[in-house]
Amino acid sequence: MTVFQLYIIATVFGLSFSSILIYFLQTKKEKKAHLYTMHILKTEQEINKKQIAIRARHLAAYDFLKQNLNESLHTQSEIELFT
Repeated sequence: MTVFQLYIIATVFGLSFSSILIYFLQTKKEKKAHLYTMHILKTEQEINKKQIAIRARHLAAYDFLKQNLNESLHTQSEIELFT
């Protein structure tokens, strides 16, 4: 083999190795970012589940008949809705 052929082979192997290395590093970085995002989303989901449970508990304890919503939902003539 000539020096030129060895140079081409070394260049191809070097570029291939660099490409594979960049691919694995980029994949690792994206996986880390994905795991962080998933952690944030799971934390927010747990907070939302707790809030939904609190609201459901309060809604179950709320007695609509006792509160007499018909009396509290009178239309107010001073508010013009369709003008």
